[in-house]
Amino acid sequence: MSEGIAAVSTQGVTSPDGRMWTVTTGRSKSSLEATRKEPFFWTHVVLTTAVLVAIIFILRLPWTGILTILLPIALVLWLIGAVSSSYRAQISAETPGPPPEHRMWTVTKRFNAKRCAQEVTEAIRAGDLTREPDGTRLAEI
Repeated sequence: MSEGIAAVSTQGVTSPDGRMWTVTTGRSKSSLEATRKEPFFWTHVVLTTAVLVAIIFILRLPWTGILTILLPIALVLWLIGAVSSSYRAQISAETPGPPPEHRMWTVTKRFNAKRCAQEVTEAIRAGDLTREPDGTRLAEI
């Protein structure tokens, strides 16, 4: 299993070529060090800071309006989205071989990890190792 993923469930699957695959479903854990290596990390930090400064500036204006209510609500929704995306479900499939192989799918639809893991398992049984079942994205080969 890849680094940074906490396993929730594991099962074995045999592909048509006779190889035994270990399919593991888990949640990703992002460390700050790993996150810094992501593309556009510093751009994201700068833009987020600029948006927060703009929100604080707008909220400090002497008038009270609909923005005084909507901006904090938008900020809370943004925070919920950021936290939930940092703990997304991932499905990893590995075989010792020969030849050894690894695949990882990211679950893109919330609350569908179990169904997506079942579809990935069925795809491996069918020998289709590059399939992206509905609600998943093949992230690593």
